[in-house]
Amino acid sequence: MAETGPPSPLPRYGNKPVQQIDVDTGAVLAEFSSGSVAAAAFRLTPNEVSDVVGYKKDSVRGYKFQFKFEEHRDQARNPTPRPVKLKDAEPEGGDGDNVEE
Repeated sequence: MAETGPPSPLPRYGNKPVQQIDVDTGAVLAEFSSGSVAAAAFRLTPNEVSDVVGYKKDSVRGYKFQFKFEEHRDQARNPTPRPVKLKDAEPEGGDGDNVEE
């Protein structure tokens, strides 16, 4: 059995530290415990910050953000899809409501 090493101490989902980045120099200007906290500080929505740290947008309203830890940035660049639970197939001859009478 191959060893995989210790598990990462960083959360894959949930709150991840976020940094505000200077759009001109790339310098870190501030750090926040999560994207939601950063959003509140700049009167943005959490989705706006998420779009920037998730590489969907370069900046939002003149602000730029990134995840603090490289591992989180890598996860944002190359997301692993979450498992999807598929609905059970309709039984043959069913009318779609699956209710016994």
